[in-house]
Amino acid sequence: MCPISLAVALATLPRIPPLALDPDPASLVVTADDDAKARELVAALGNPYFPAREEAFLELRELGRLALPAIVDAIENSQIPEVARRCELLQPRAYALEVRARVDCFSADTAGRFKHDLPGADQFFAITGRTPAARQLYRDLLLSPNRDLVTSVGQPNDEVAERVNARRAELTPRRTPGVATNTTQASADDVIAVLFVESTIPDGGGGVGVNAPTYLLTQSQLRTALDSDPRREALAAITARWLDTRTDVRTLSLAMSVAATLRQPVVPLARKLLANEKATPSQRATALCKVAQAGTLDDLAVFAPLLDNEAVAFNGVIVVNGQRQNNPIQLRDVALAMSLLLAKKEPIDYGMTSRYPGTPSDSLKYSYYNFFFDDQDGKAEERRAEAVGRWYEWAGKNVKGYPKAPPPKEKQKKGDEKKEEKKDG
Repeated sequence: MCPISLAVALATLPRIPPLALDPDPASLVVTADDDAKARELVAALGNPYFPAREEAFLELRELGRLALPAIVDAIENSQIPEVARRCELLQPRAYALEVRARVDCFSADTAGRFKHDLPGADQFFAITGRTPAARQLYRDLLLSPNRDLVTSVGQPNDEVAERVNARRAELTPRRTPGVATNTTQASADDVIAVLFVESTIPDGGGGVGVNAPTYLLTQSQLRTALDSDPRREALAAITARWLDTRTDVRTLSLAMSVAATLRQPVVPLARKLLANEKATPSQRATALCKVAQAGTLDDLAVFAPLLDNEAVAFNGVIVVNGQRQNNPIQLRDVALAMSLLLAKKEPIDYGMTSRYPGTPSDSLKYSYYNFFFDDQDGKAEERRAEAVGRWYEWAGKNVKGYPKAPPPKEKQKKGDEKKEEKKDG
């Protein structure tokens, strides 16, 4: 609309008193008389007599938003440098007044009867609905330091991503030697602005590099606001949309880890991560643990395809009975252990060994590096096969639609069979 960015203009809004009381945006249209007066004054900016130019400049400034169409036209088309220069000086305030008038008009439209030309509004209300709480939240964001970010919605994805990263950097404390660390928590509005705008662009795709907002989601005031803020329904809707639009394995892992803290369901995110081919074995193992901890028997189907997956999820040193041993935990072991826990059964009753025997906390009990098959005697594979067989037998009888036996292992390919024959030879 105007060469200057809306965010720059909005920076002056707190110093400008509310203007519009009529809820109809049509009331903001500049009349022909006002426009004619403004254009006459703009022409006077080119007067060779300096006092005449100054007087026209001050009158245009007093006209404010009513002079905006004439000012913009002069900036784009005037052949007189002095006219264009002075109009460029007038434009920020006129534009700020125009946007403030739109915001006040929007606020006055409590019944939501009219469509308002405001940045990001359509995307915002498509998420939250046009409830009073959502309208208040949107207005608060536009009149806050987050305005620069919110008004970037609709611009090219890479530009929006830059705005997201820049705003997140402003909100995240930096530790500088010799300088006091800023420990002020980001407000709920700060975080929700980041989540809203980020949900409108691809998640880690198309060259858009958006850093995972770990600090903001775990240390901000958003968690409290989701419980007690009068606008909490709108806050929750945007939080849910951000979580739902995560597709990159990195941000999916983050979303999955903070979903419960943000009062959002974790199982759908875990299932999405399990289906992502780019997920690492440890990421999938973490997702299995989340499903086991928060899911129901209906979710057991997601475990079955991984019960024969031999990818190593954890390869660290394990201490068993005071003895240190390198006993890799495979994804199939995690899938079995978490299936059993979800079914309210104990993995140790199925021949597995716990790294944390006794009654560990849920965070340890439901960790992918807890249960494994001890292979000190070289019989881990036998115990594993027996445990898997017992599990399928129980699940096949007690879980609707669950197979009663593991699928037959695929036969070796001919090329592999020939290699084995050569080895035997």
